[in-house]
Amino acid sequence: MTPSFRDKRGNDVQIGDTIRIIHHYNFPEWNGQLADIMWDEEKGMYRFVLSDGTASDFHGVHEFEKV
Repeated sequence: MTPSFRDKRGNDVQIGDTIRIIHHYNFPEWNGQLADIMWDEEKGMYRFVLSDGTASDFHGVHEFEKV
């Protein structure tokens, strides 16, 4: 079972949903990009995958919204 996860508007975010990164502290070039949500069972955390295949955890993501 994965923990609940919500975007800036309080919408539930599930595995497979698409989000838009609004503000990322470490990689501002990701601001505005769409990403798909995944669950990393080994690390026990949500991750996202950008359209170019780049996968990352949510460290540095300050704000995002479900699309």
